[in-house]
Amino acid sequence: MPKKHIFKKYKIALNIILGLLAAGALFMAGFYLPKNPEVIFYSLIESEFFSAADRFLEFAARRDTIGAARCHVLARDLGSTLYEYNDGDLQKSVSECGATCYAGCFSGVIRAHIETEIPNLDSEALKELCGSFDNPVYTGDCAHQSGHLASGRFKTAGGAIEFCGNFSENKRSDCYHGTLHQIFEES
Repeated sequence: MPKKHIFKKYKIALNIILGLLAAGALFMAGFYLPKNPEVIFYSLIESEFFSAADRFLEFAARRDTIGAARCHVLARDLGSTLYEYNDGDLQKSVSECGATCYAGCFSGVIRAHIETEIPNLDSEALKELCGSFDNPVYTGDCAHQSGHLASGRFKTAGGAIEFCGNFSENKRSDCYHGTLHQIFEES
C-alpha cells in the first residue's frame, strides 16, 4: 500500500487525537509556542495530519506567534500539499481547506492547480477556472494567484500587467495585486 494511504482509514480519528494532544500540550505549557512554530506545522503536514496543521496554524496566528503574512504563506503550503495528496482533485482539496490566515490554503490549492493544469497560463482557461467558483473571494484569489504566476513567467512587470488585462474589469485588480506581490516577494 502506498505511504500516503497508510493512515487514510484512521485519518479523522488520528487528527482529532493529535489535535487534542497538541491543544493539551499547549495548555499545559501555559500556551507556550516555540520561537519557530513552523517546525511543528511542517511536521504535522509531513505526517498527513492536515486538519491538525490547520488548527495549529490558527492557534499560532491567534497567539500572534507568527505574523499574518507568514501565516498566509504557511497556509498556502498546506493547500498545495492537500492538492498533491488528493491527486489533483480541485474540489476535494478546496473543501478540506479552512479559512485560516486569509484563505491561504485556498491560495495554495488554486496555485498548484494552475501550475499543474494550466502551465501555459492560457487566458481563456484561467478566466473559465476563476469564474467557476461561487464564492467571490475565491474568484478574486484565483485571479490574484494567476497574477503571481504571470509575474514569475513573464519576468517583467509589463508582461505580467498586460497578461492581467485579459481578466474582466472587476478581477483585473486582483491579478495586478498578485503581480505586485510576486515582484516584492522576489526582491
